[in-house]
Amino acid sequence: LSRNYKKALYFMQRGYELGSKLAVSRLGYLYVFADDLERDVEKGLYLLRKATQEDYALANYYYGLANITKMPGKAVNQQKAKAQFTLAAAREFPSCFHYLGDICVSNRRPEQGMQHFREGSLLGDPMSQYRYGRALFHGKGIQKDVQAAAKWFHQSAESGHADGQYWHGFCKLCGIGTVLDYIINTYNSVGQNQRTEMRSFTMERRNAENKILYYSITACIVLGGK
Repeated sequence: LSRNYKKALYFMQRGYELGSKLAVSRLGYLYVFADDLERDVEKGLYLLRKATQEDYALANYYYGLANITKMPGKAVNQQKAKAQFTLAAAREFPSCFHYLGDICVSNRRPEQGMQHFREGSLLGDPMSQYRYGRALFHGKGIQKDVQAAAKWFHQSAESGHADGQYWHGFCKLCGIGTVLDYIINTYNSVGQNQRTEMRSFTMERRNAENKILYYSITACIVLGGK
């Protein structure tokens, strides 16, 4: 379907006149950001400011975006953006958390940034899940945990995030976060007696129906065992 901004603006304007917080927020967003529309940044910012006065999380998020985005003739205002994202976060608006995380990281507060990425991840924000996964994978601002990173890459990929899909595929390619990875880590973390039991378990189930389990533990002994 082709976009019809003229009709969209007409009906959003009608909604705005009838007092719809959603309509005024979306109308302000279109005036500030729409590529196929003659922009009116000042009008858009006015509408977004008006909507934020109604304690509306979407308006806080859009106004935060407007203040953190570079635009001709308008300086980035990181503090104002952070204030708006924080208001949206208080209402558990998922998409604002990765922006808060980025602001903290850029201001050399990585631990606080990781907390925002984690909160956004738990609320289902794909970008937060990807950013949190990258931090866990590389151990930046948080203790390294590649298995946990693989989990968040998977969640991000399931939501269609392109970078999340790449890293999910990369983890699969390397066997990170798989059953075999779990077994190898378990094998390497236990004592010698338990390792002997695991070897015995594989020998007893050599002809069992669960071939995947048998070959996984056997591979664990070959790849990770001593």
